[in-house]
Amino acid sequence: RLSRDFLIHGIVPFYEPAEIRTRADVIVVKSGLSRNAEDLLSISRADQPEPVTDVTTLFHRLHAFFMALEYLNICAFSRAEGPLKYLQELEQFRSECPGLPFLMAADRAIRKKIFRLLSEQRATYTAFSQALLEVLNNHKYLWNDARTSVTLSKVEHNRQQLVANPDQRPRGGKKKKRLQTPGKEETPKKISKEDPAKKLKRDDRIPEKEWKLIADAAKKAIAQELVAKKTPLSRDEILQLAFYLPDQGQHKAAGERGRAFFAGAYRHGGITRLRASCRSWPWSIQAITKYIQQKVPEVVFTSFAILYDQEAKPHRDSGNDATPNVVIKLSDSQGDGLWIEDPLGQDTRDIDGRV
Repeated sequence: RLSRDFLIHGIVPFYEPAEIRTRADVIVVKSGLSRNAEDLLSISRADQPEPVTDVTTLFHRLHAFFMALEYLNICAFSRAEGPLKYLQELEQFRSECPGLPFLMAADRAIRKKIFRLLSEQRATYTAFSQALLEVLNNHKYLWNDARTSVTLSKVEHNRQQLVANPDQRPRGGKKKKRLQTPGKEETPKKISKEDPAKKLKRDDRIPEKEWKLIADAAKKAIAQELVAKKTPLSRDEILQLAFYLPDQGQHKAAGERGRAFFAGAYRHGGITRLRASCRSWPWSIQAITKYIQQKVPEVVFTSFAILYDQEAKPHRDSGNDATPNVVIKLSDSQGDGLWIEDPLGQDTRDIDGRV
């Protein structure tokens, strides 16, 4: 089936783990009569997918999938071509976030992204290994999104447990006071202190929404620590923090793909306001602002935007003042660029029928 799909479509489709078979699987078939009168006695066979019930089976099927790609001369099973590197990163994700549903969700997100690159950008990614390496090297936010989903599911599970089993205090009468022997004072009971290493106390200044998303999933890149850091911030620290920021919708000139996060001031209808993200994510915005000031200390700015894999159409922001804009690259992406209209430019572009 893989050979047939590759010959017909020219790309490797996305297969669910249940569709990938190994020699250890027992293939179950069901028979039935064809609907056509001419082939009334012919038997049609439908292969029943074998569900994945444990992590070991999932890794065996992914290993078999990549070995089939090597057997068909589509992609070599090596670290340089990508398959071995992907399996190693998936194993690392398994150690950080144990659980079959989380592992299957991460694998589905990665391999579906590879399929989208192969189907939508065939001129750029002519081989399966090119798309695989592009996703592993420049789309690390997929791993971080999977880690965030794990954290949110744990938070939701704990919340449901609290709702299902709320703390119930006895509603009886007043507690009787124990009689004390004359001449003896009652020894107060020793209250054991909670180990601070077991549970990190939330800073009251940080909103609860921001704390839930980044406290467990990004302990090494908490925005509060980045703000208080004395040494210059690195690009990787800001990129790690940016992966956990929410998607606030597309820019009006952007396409359907990608995500975006906006912060700072905006002006609409003659009224200037602060975005709601400034109240929901104050520490993260301070950390990113600190990084921008570190990169371009001479520039004064009132807002910024973090764009994830967005392709904006040519547009003009008529409400903006004639102040310089700054573009800072956070990831090692390829095939991107920024076109700016210039009367002295040497390259011509056809925009909506106008050169």
